[in-house]
Amino acid sequence: MIPSGSLSELVVDIQRWAPWLSREVALSVPVRRGVLLPASLIAVGADNPVRVSPTDVFRSAIRSRAEAVILMHSHRSDAPPSPADQAVTRRLVAAGVLLGLPIIAHLVVGPMRWTNCMDDP
Repeated sequence: MIPSGSLSELVVDIQRWAPWLSREVALSVPVRRGVLLPASLIAVGADNPVRVSPTDVFRSAIRSRAEAVILMHSHRSDAPPSPADQAVTRRLVAAGVLLGLPIIAHLVVGPMRWTNCMDDP
């Protein structure tokens, strides 16, 4: 489970610096004993989309002995998660199941709005 208020605080931090980025970025946030551990930058997009690999997503979580992972990536606009975002979420959730490290949220963070892909169908 994610500690109450932690996602909102994390999103606010990302929203502070994300609008200044010229590219999309992806972060992996390990969670251990209900505590969010330091985020790791796992990918930077070339222009718009950012590509992530399961190895990059889970590396810091395994090293920190995390029990779960929160995945985040920035959108330069407030666009909702794309079909590609949803496909990546499904792929990484499946990888997390195999590793015993569940992805408990995949946040798409824009300048004014954020969405959890795990809430979308």
